[in-house]
Amino acid sequence: MFHNSRPILLWLSMGMLAAQPDYDRDNPIATLAQTARGVSLAAGSAFYVGDSLHYLFPILAYGLPSEDRSIPHDGRASTQEALRTYQLGDYFVVKGLLQVGGAARNFLKIGYTAPSGQPLTLEVKVNAISRKVPFPYRAEDGGYSVEFWNLPDAAALPPSLRADADRGRIVLDPAFPPGNPLDYRPARVKGTMWEAGDPNDINHPLRAARISFTLAGPAGPVAGPHTVAYKMIRRGFDAFRSDRSSPHPHGGTGATESILFYNAESNDPDHILRQVAAGRPLASGEPAAAPTVERFFPAKYMQYVRFGPSASIGIHRHKDFLDAFWVARGSGLGVVIDAIPLDGTAMTVELRRLRAFEGMIVRPGQMHGLLRDSEEPLEMFAFGAAN
Repeated sequence: MFHNSRPILLWLSMGMLAAQPDYDRDNPIATLAQTARGVSLAAGSAFYVGDSLHYLFPILAYGLPSEDRSIPHDGRASTQEALRTYQLGDYFVVKGLLQVGGAARNFLKIGYTAPSGQPLTLEVKVNAISRKVPFPYRAEDGGYSVEFWNLPDAAALPPSLRADADRGRIVLDPAFPPGNPLDYRPARVKGTMWEAGDPNDINHPLRAARISFTLAGPAGPVAGPHTVAYKMIRRGFDAFRSDRSSPHPHGGTGATESILFYNAESNDPDHILRQVAAGRPLASGEPAAAPTVERFFPAKYMQYVRFGPSASIGIHRHKDFLDAFWVARGSGLGVVIDAIPLDGTAMTVELRRLRAFEGMIVRPGQMHGLLRDSEEPLEMFAFGAAN
C-alpha cells in the first residue's frame, strides 16, 4: 500500500544551498515510480495485465526552482521549470485489466493510508455507476484498501483469493467497474467513431474515466468526497481501431495502416483559446473581421503509419499546414516538389533516402510523398501543424 505522504525536500542543509544538485538522488520521477511499484495488489502478478496498470495519486504541493528560490538548479533555463519537490496525499487509485479464466476483465483498487482501524464504508462512483461497500483495514499495509473485480462470482478464483473475497478485500461484481475490454476488438470497432463503446467504461481507450469516492465511519464522514480523473489517453496498434487501413493513401501505391493520435476536428477538450486581432489570420487562414477568440490547436494531427509491401504515400500537398515526417523503423524514399519558385531558384523535384531516426519537414504548399522501396519494413511518425 501507498505510504509516502510526506514532502520530498532536496538539497537543503542548514539553510545552505548545494552548489550542484544531484539529479540522480531522490529524483521525483524515480521516487514516483517507486511509489507506484510499492502499491500492493490483492492477487499475484499473473492475474494483472501489467502494462494496463494505471495509477493516480493526489498531489498536494510541489516545488519548482522558478517559483521557490530555496530550491537549487544547475543554471540551465530548462531546470528552473523542473519538478524538484512534491507532497502526495493519503489515498491512491489504480485501474487496469485482469486476466481471469482466459478473458480480460476490468478492475479498480482504492487505498487510503490511515493509522486507525475503525470500521469504514467506501462509496465510489465511476463515471455514472456507483457502489457502496465496507472498506477493509489491513494492519500490515497501514491502511484501508479494496479491489473491485468485474467478475460474476468466485468460481474462477483459486482458494487463496476466495478468502480475500469473503473478507471484502476483493469485491466481485459483473457490472463494476463498468465496461468490457472485448468491446474494443478491432473486428468489432472497425469503421466506428471514436465515441464507440460503453461511455461509463473505466478502461475506455479514448474517454477519460472520472472517479469520486467518500469514506464514512460510525460517526459520519471521514474523508472526501475526492474526485479524480484519468486523463492520460494512450493510443496504439493494440488499442482502439488498431486495424485502420488506407488503400492508396493520397493516391499512392499499396496500402498503409495507421493510428490517428490527434484530430483537430474531433477533440474539443484539447483545443486552446487563441486571441486574434482584427485583420490577423484565423486558423482557417482567413483574416478576422474583428477582434475575436477562437478555439485553436496548432497540431492538426499526429499519426503513426506502417507501410505495406511497396506501399507509398502519394505525392500531394496541404495548402494550410506543414507536415513533418520521422522514420521510426526501416527506410524510405522521400520526395519533395516545389509548388512555386522560392528564393530565386528554379522549381525542382527532390528525392533522398530517409533512414531510421531521420525526418523531413514540408512547408505548406510543397508537394511531398514517401515510398517503401525495399523489402525492409517501413514505419514512420507524421505530424501536421497549423501554418
